[in-house]
Amino acid sequence: MQILDYNILQIILDAPDRQIYLVTEKGKTVQYCLIALEGSFEAQSPTLKIYKTFKSLNKLYVLTEPFHATLQSLLKEQQNGLEIGQIATIITDVLMDLLHSQFFAFSLQNIFIIKQNNQIKAKLGISNLSCDWAFSSVDGVHSKATSVWSAGVVLFYLCTGHSPYNCRNKTEIEEKIKSFDITDIPNSINKIFRQMIISMMQINGGRRGQIEDLLNTPQLKMNLPNRDW
Repeated sequence: MQILDYNILQIILDAPDRQIYLVTEKGKTVQYCLIALEGSFEAQSPTLKIYKTFKSLNKLYVLTEPFHATLQSLLKEQQNGLEIGQIATIITDVLMDLLHSQFFAFSLQNIFIIKQNNQIKAKLGISNLSCDWAFSSVDGVHSKATSVWSAGVVLFYLCTGHSPYNCRNKTEIEEKIKSFDITDIPNSINKIFRQMIISMMQINGGRRGQIEDLLNTPQLKMNLPNRDW
């Protein structure tokens, strides 16, 4: 989709929030979302559609398809926590994206929530919005196993509303990751999700659950036929 360029920069600079409306060459008004970054970003096969990027005043602006919130802001909105069905939907979408892409670096800030017809969908987008070491594993290299670990941390957040670690810096987090034990996972978490977290957050990458097997978990499998939009 081509967007008229002559007034885009001014619209971006004047935008009161991240909702942007632009006119295409065919005269149709289309809604977009705007993300402002201090540095560069890397889109590793994102499923969130990215249309254009602009630089101005030492900031990088990224124009994307509309989204409701990041997962981080959604969790702040839902102070009473997410329903089991919502958790299953979000982690299903994340795992599906990981299955079909080379997406390794992600956290709550670069999982984007889209709402449609009273349903939600999660999409992986811009990978360098933050450097959250809590989502790194002990592998030392980027791989599918690393992504499974990160998704396990996401699932932990979805189920508890907080991080698996109570740390102040990268060094403390690295030590906590190395000593992470399944007993650190609260028994109050839904039994199926708890088993998934145990499988996904194994210290040994070779022992972590495979994405295909995780998607066959009964709680997630029921979501697969409905993830077309």
